[in-house]
Amino acid sequence: SRRRHTRCSRDWIRRVLFRSARNFLIAAGYEVLTATSAEDAINVLEGETEPVDLLFTDFNMKGKSGLQLIDEVSVRWPDVKFILASGYLEQNERRQIEMSYNAHVLDKPYNVREATNLIADILGR
Repeated sequence: SRRRHTRCSRDWIRRVLFRSARNFLIAAGYEVLTATSAEDAINVLEGETEPVDLLFTDFNMKGKSGLQLIDEVSVRWPDVKFILASGYLEQNERRQIEMSYNAHVLDKPYNVREATNLIADILGR
């Protein structure tokens, strides 16, 4: 008999983690808007009538990077706060991003509790 092999793609894993983080944040009382790319995030922000308090993005994305997204959003929506998740930044790059954009860098891998605590600290909840 043939044995079935199960392979988990990185995209599948990202979708599962994304959904669990989103559900966790909603359960914690946050309104969560989602986007699948930097371009999609800009479209979501453009469609919002209420101000967005925080943008949480990963450094590595298809298309524009999370840092490029933060750069664009910071110009167009200067009151937005940022979390940039990355596992690849050197200390000097991290400090530069934190100072230039008043962003918080969240080291990967991280757990949902760490992310939620950081969000609560940034938003003062």
